[in-house]
Amino acid sequence: MKVKTEGSRNNATGVAMIPKDLPDNDDESLFELVKETSPPAFTDSSKLEYSKKGDFTHYPGTAVAVHYNDDHDVDFQSKMAQKIKDEEEFKKYHSSVMKPDTSIQKRDFFFAWLCLFCLIFVGILVYGFASGLFLPSNGGNSDPSIPAEPGISHAERQAYMDELLDFFQLPFLQPSSPQGQAMQWLSFQDAPLDVPDASQDTATAIYQRIRLQQRFALAVWYFDQGGPKLWSTINRDTAAGWMTHGIGVHECDWHGIDCEVLPGMELLSDRESAARVVVGIRLDATMGVGLTGTSLSSELGMLTNLRRLNFSNQRLEGSIPDEWKAMTNLEVLALSKNNIRSTIPEWIGKSWPQLHTLVIDGNLVEGTLPSSLLSMTKLRHMELQTNQNLGGNFDEVMHAIPSLEYLDISSTDLEGTLPSEVIMSELRLFKAWNTKRLSGSIPNEIGLWKKLESFSLDDIPEMTGSLVTEFGYLTNLKTLQIMRTPITGSLPTELGALNMLRRMELSFLELESTLPIEYANLSALERMDLHINYGLVGTIPTEYGDLANLKHFDVRATGLTGVVSTEICELKLDILWVACREVNVNPKALVCDCCEDCEAGATNGTNGPVRRKRY
Repeated sequence: MKVKTEGSRNNATGVAMIPKDLPDNDDESLFELVKETSPPAFTDSSKLEYSKKGDFTHYPGTAVAVHYNDDHDVDFQSKMAQKIKDEEEFKKYHSSVMKPDTSIQKRDFFFAWLCLFCLIFVGILVYGFASGLFLPSNGGNSDPSIPAEPGISHAERQAYMDELLDFFQLPFLQPSSPQGQAMQWLSFQDAPLDVPDASQDTATAIYQRIRLQQRFALAVWYFDQGGPKLWSTINRDTAAGWMTHGIGVHECDWHGIDCEVLPGMELLSDRESAARVVVGIRLDATMGVGLTGTSLSSELGMLTNLRRLNFSNQRLEGSIPDEWKAMTNLEVLALSKNNIRSTIPEWIGKSWPQLHTLVIDGNLVEGTLPSSLLSMTKLRHMELQTNQNLGGNFDEVMHAIPSLEYLDISSTDLEGTLPSEVIMSELRLFKAWNTKRLSGSIPNEIGLWKKLESFSLDDIPEMTGSLVTEFGYLTNLKTLQIMRTPITGSLPTELGALNMLRRMELSFLELESTLPIEYANLSALERMDLHINYGLVGTIPTEYGDLANLKHFDVRATGLTGVVSTEICELKLDILWVACREVNVNPKALVCDCCEDCEAGATNGTNGPVRRKRY
């Protein structure tokens, strides 16, 4: 069988079939096979170039292309034909081998295009998120059920977003961050606001900046505090505003936001409304809002006109941001009962000179009272209680700010004594429960605290002294509570002059006296609790039957004896607790004919309680 080659005389290519009996990878045998059918001059194996279809490992049955570089005609003669398995198979291989093998080229071409496509795709993603191209018109991670302001193209919104990013000088924002979600809402859902040029200083431009800042700051706060999921009451109320119902609605009309007209801009109109600025935020638990953020949004520092901030009774965490010192007009900060772990910042005195109410009780506030606090002469109301790691000297604050009206230092690590050198003429309430480092005694000068309405001590082991008679001068006093404190002495008769006193709780003390008959003049008294004062002796004055408003009377665990009079039994008491007499057990205890459920078995007057029937 004769097989013609293709090509010129000087450059020809033939095809042969490797016999099945040819050993694998035996190049010499392959060369000998080809040489046997070649012209005599073709004797140098270096002049033979061959390539095998597949992975370049020849095996029986594979067609081989043979190329001759000598100037000879090449015929596969009868000897070569004898090596071919069959002619049809040879023709098949000949047909495929004579064509260029493109499988590898196709594979490489495919992978090259795949890599190029991936690079282009990644580039588009980066550009899209950086520029907002892929931010949906419904505001991204905000509630998709909220419709966007109609009549604005995506390109226009994208341009607006670019303006906002430039205005706020913001870097790339993660779309899922509170800042990113707020920016998406402003850009792609909300009604666009005018963005003033940085060089403009007109009243209109100033107010436009304020609008953008306060709207962005409030939007960040909303998303930072789980607004779409947790603000259930607000999100259901179509009049509440915020992100769900606040598109195109002035932020001053949102639920929990208080605003006033900016001084000097009373005539400036803004979409048929006055130039209003945010001066108050109240989003406490009573508003149906659940705040659970792990940080206090620094963007609230943009609200430079803010005067009142109330996030009480929530689950906020984090610390007071330094950016908040820009709120130089702040007057009230109420963060009561959260999980805020923070110090009271040192800059508080300089940055918040108008602050008069600081309510941070029930948190994890730590550190010491900052020295700058002493310069805050406008401070009137301080609730520091239940911050067990808060230390420092509370009496320094009382010395520096004698105009204080309310001070609660319960369950803190604060230390000091009640001042005798300073007259707290404006103080209305002083409370210290479980304040272990409060020491000293009650000063006689307390009688000069003329506006005092409530004085309350409980579990103060380091305090000594007695109940000073000067308490009788505090004609505005409504609550006198001293409990679980080693106070000694007698019950001052002067307390009988306190016509406004409603609660007298002097229990777990070391008092030694009789019950003053003057206490029958306490016409407003509702609660008298003297239990666990073993040094109280004598009888209960019959005149106490004149205490028409008395609802709670407790004299358990005292040395009182005698009979509970009919006049006292006829009072409309809710509770009457006494230590009653049991034969051969406590013969010196009180006899109470109007009592029931006397519990026997205890001595020294401690058995009880004995409950009077309720009316």
